[in-house]
Amino acid sequence: MNLRNNDVIDVPYSRLVSLERLPLTCFPKLWFEFTDENIKILHNISMFNKELKEFSLNQLSDVMICDILLCLLCHPPDRL
Repeated sequence: MNLRNNDVIDVPYSRLVSLERLPLTCFPKLWFEFTDENIKILHNISMFNKELKEFSLNQLSDVMICDILLCLLCHPPDRL
């Protein structure tokens, strides 16, 4: 049974908010919201993982913004 490429995936109904965060209900919703159709149609698991990793890394910003005031990584102490 190939569920990954099936268009009709049953998303279980959960009446509690805490149950909506469980993988059984969260993963099908994430799958429907995923934008790249070329990755979704891959059958080979290793190719799927590789393409998904590349897609995720490309979504990251090149500029790192640190929100921590006086962060030791961004503002190293002066060494004498």
